[in-house]
Amino acid sequence: MTLAVTTNKSLELEILGLFSPNPFRLLTINQVARLLGKRYPNIHRKVTSMIKSGILKATTIGRAVLCTANLEDDKAIMLLSLLTAIKNEKDKEVSAMKEKLMKNSEFPIDDIRFIFICDQEVYIVPSATSHAEEIAKDARKSSVRIISVKEAASLFSRDKKLFSEKSVIFGYESYFRLLEENKEELMPIYSEIFERMK
Repeated sequence: MTLAVTTNKSLELEILGLFSPNPFRLLTINQVARLLGKRYPNIHRKVTSMIKSGILKATTIGRAVLCTANLEDDKAIMLLSLLTAIKNEKDKEVSAMKEKLMKNSEFPIDDIRFIFICDQEVYIVPSATSHAEEIAKDARKSSVRIISVKEAASLFSRDKKLFSEKSVIFGYESYFRLLEENKEELMPIYSEIFERMK
């Protein structure tokens, strides 16, 4: 891979990294350039390319073009998942909790949609409600909460602290797909532009 290709992909990850903690965040291209400390023409070119490829979505409000992660795009979800995994590996506390949970777990991993932690509490979201009882039986042995997909979406819509401070430690793609499935409810809550319009 050439240096230009590596740098190009690195910039793409840097831009998408702005949306990783909150994929509903809306930013102008100018804000992206400022937040990354990069020149506007380079960011404009890259963001435009990411919009064309479907990784980012653009919304025009007046003369401003606002960008957000496109949770309907498989590549965007894959890259957001990669960024989340990288962030978790760098966070020693999250990494240790993940390792401990996975090592001591008797949970049937194939039956788990995703796992996240917040304030030392572990939340497991099973793939299907039929598996919840089986997982809950094992969970009673530890400080783990089993919640359904619907409960997870409801929690995210009600608890801003949980949404912003949680760390997804397993099933990153499933987590981002849950956000996409519930974007109509979550976007107005977690997008700053909607907050300002209230």
